[in-house]
Amino acid sequence: MDETRRLLDLMQGSPAAWILVSNGAGLGLVAASPLGRMFRDALGRVNQLIAARSNRVILMVAGLAFEAPLHPE
Repeated sequence: MDETRRLLDLMQGSPAAWILVSNGAGLGLVAASPLGRMFRDALGRVNQLIAARSNRVILMVAGLAFEAPLHPE
């Protein structure tokens, strides 16, 4: 989580446009091993942190794009 927060801080101070691509590990079967479940949960937390500070989030499923509404006002 610390590395994710450092990345987000770096992105916030950068003039560049950033595009991050991540797997959605929580959409499939539950992992059989404890380590697999820990990975799934950690990746979910990372994705949530990044999405919360993003201007745009797109979920891709079978080549179809679903844009998430962000920061409702």
